[in-house]
Amino acid sequence: MWWVKLWGPRRRGWRGRPPKMRWISVIPPVYRFIPVPLNVPTPPWLEQLATPPPIILQPDELEALRLVDFEDLTQEEAGKRMNISRGTVWRLLQSARKKIIRAILEGHELIISPPFHSPGPPTGIDKIKEKTDEEK
Repeated sequence: MWWVKLWGPRRRGWRGRPPKMRWISVIPPVYRFIPVPLNVPTPPWLEQLATPPPIILQPDELEALRLVDFEDLTQEEAGKRMNISRGTVWRLLQSARKKIIRAILEGHELIISPPFHSPGPPTGIDKIKEKTDEEK
């Protein structure tokens, strides 16, 4: 299991609080999905012009999709597992589903962005675990 911290511009620029670390439990073995066109011959020059840009799926979007759609968890349970709110899970699901449907219907390449992970949980989680162990 990995903690993932996604850096970059926030919702309204670089101000505000930093993003929370998100819990990603599965890293997929495949990072690219390339569409195979129908068996209609097209000239090579047209293929280069008609290639749509790839769509990039973030690892937290994939994790939210996996927890809710594949493991049949509620959005609230998925949020607890990922250490984020239910509303954030909803936004991640909406974004991931839209990207996947667009890639399928419009023939875009789908790339799953590799996660930036740290080797273990943050120090605050270690302190919480130590306190719960001492109480028992």
